[in-house]
Amino acid sequence: MVMYFQSPPDAWTGLIFSAPLFVIPENMKPSKVHLFLYGLLFGLADTWAAMPDNKMVGKAIKDPAKLKIIASNPRRYTGPPRVGTMREIARMCQYVQDNFSRVTAPFLTVHGTADGVTCPTSSQLLYEKGSSVDKTLKIYDGMYHSLVQGEPDENAEIVLRDMREWIDERVARILYAVSWKSFLAGGMLSFASFTECDARFCPHERILLFGLMWLCVMVLYLFGCVCNPGVLFQSDNVFDNFSGVMAPFLTVHGTADGVTCPTSSQLLYEKGSSADKTLKIYDGMYHSLVQGEPDKNAEIVLRDMREWIDKRVARYGNKAKGLEEGI
Repeated sequence: MVMYFQSPPDAWTGLIFSAPLFVIPENMKPSKVHLFLYGLLFGLADTWAAMPDNKMVGKAIKDPAKLKIIASNPRRYTGPPRVGTMREIARMCQYVQDNFSRVTAPFLTVHGTADGVTCPTSSQLLYEKGSSVDKTLKIYDGMYHSLVQGEPDENAEIVLRDMREWIDERVARILYAVSWKSFLAGGMLSFASFTECDARFCPHERILLFGLMWLCVMVLYLFGCVCNPGVLFQSDNVFDNFSGVMAPFLTVHGTADGVTCPTSSQLLYEKGSSADKTLKIYDGMYHSLVQGEPDKNAEIVLRDMREWIDKRVARYGNKAKGLEEGI
């Protein structure tokens, strides 16, 4: 959920939450007084295993055979939660609860009523407060926290089936919208070619036939839009999505490019949201800046690309080195 909040608004087309931890169960909730007092120690208490211990593994795995396998893992932490861990869990749970209304993407959230690790109220609150117009809540009676790995196979299959159906339904919806666009475009081209090339029709007949066929296609297309109104309002214009470019980028173009317009690079540079963006315009160069230009021109372009890459490799390399050294 935190990743969703930190992403651009349209980056996610769907979310599935399996027993999410948005609300801490009462028997696991740390005392605010204790957290405050521990906080006065300026982080010295963060590693203390002094928080309420709920023996979570036994309340997460319902199937005895699977519980035995997971409980026997020698690397599994078996002590009480640490102070710093619980403080951050409490802080992030409150943050997520305060931002439920920002969830606008389609989502499915599933929870078991016997979940002893995360409270089913988490899913219920998300469903009630989320702003998405396409939201689904599934509550499974008697199931524990680990709905897929920890339940008996027949229960896990129910959960997986619901998830698959939720995904399939939305994928089909998207494909349906795309298919109508393709049908319209392909139909128009096919009918135009047919009426223009068939010598059996005089010009007036071809115009009339083309008009009738075009009308049929539009009727079918509008029928599809009635079934799925979102088709009318979808946009495939790349320019509409320039603001979603967040990564560092370099874009290069020649002013004499006769294949792609230099405005492409200029618009990307102007509208891209990246904080690290570079535009290079080469006077008099054509479209193929490396393979098609004279060697001296190609070397200029390649040099700019190498310098751009080297600068960022050095920047992020130093950052990674600093992290390794504990800076």
